[in-house]
Amino acid sequence: MSWIATSGARSRGTRSCVDAPATVRLKRPMPRHSSTNCAHTLRIAARCFHTAPVDAGRYIMRFRKRDMTEDEAMVDAANTPTKFARTELIGHDKPKCRVIMPPVQGGWSEPALFEWELTSESWTDEHPHSEYNFVIEGQLFVESGGVTVEAHAGDVVQVPAGAAGRYWAPRYARLLAIYGPSKGEPSRSLSYEKLDGREAPCGSRRG
Repeated sequence: MSWIATSGARSRGTRSCVDAPATVRLKRPMPRHSSTNCAHTLRIAARCFHTAPVDAGRYIMRFRKRDMTEDEAMVDAANTPTKFARTELIGHDKPKCRVIMPPVQGGWSEPALFEWELTSESWTDEHPHSEYNFVIEGQLFVESGGVTVEAHAGDVVQVPAGAAGRYWAPRYARLLAIYGPSKGEPSRSLSYEKLDGREAPCGSRRG
């Protein structure tokens, strides 16, 4: 017999929420009613949640037993993959978005990931960290520092730290946003507007 710990974490963000499941396999069998061993299990499980935000809601730990092979029992929890389950894009009076790996309150060294979309919409913000946007689908325009670029599926656009970036899609664009490392300084949301589906600058550079 062996113990498996699974978790579901729900974080609050400016754009959406994310469920972050994780599985931890222990190297030795543990008695079911041992409070000492349960505490040890929680400490090991916590190693898998390094991507969760400091202000994330509570973790819900569920313990169950099942038979495992000897090889499975020797798996080191620190080397196992973590799956971030897909959630629905949400948004009201702003672009629809979902958090994949949320930013950590107080700063982070690993990237924060978001999926979002623009449907005849424009969004302008300013971050103290770099922001990269990978175009999954559609056509995107980005303006920063007086320069506008046009990007299509497969392109990546970067807006430098401290610069205001305006993102818009005359029709539709689906994006993967990646935040670079941050010390935790606040970001600013500057504007949001619905477009008539015809806004495309004449002097943009093709990304």
